[in-house]
Amino acid sequence: MGDLGVFDEQGFSSVVGHFKDVVIRGGENICPPEIEDYFFRHPKVSKAQMFGISDQKYGEELARFVV
Repeated sequence: MGDLGVFDEQGFSSVVGHFKDVVIRGGENICPPEIEDYFFRHPKVSKAQMFGISDQKYGEELARFVV
């Protein structure tokens, strides 16, 4: 879906960036880095990653990981 990831020595994957910076959800363009920046403003958030996943109805749907 346009995200770049890596696997570590234990086999865990991490999203490290975006190949494309726009997720198109139902014809609406959404910029994941802008949403990630919003999450980073909260003092209890140390990591945030937004990414697109395939969706039959909308084409793409947003998902997120927040630590």
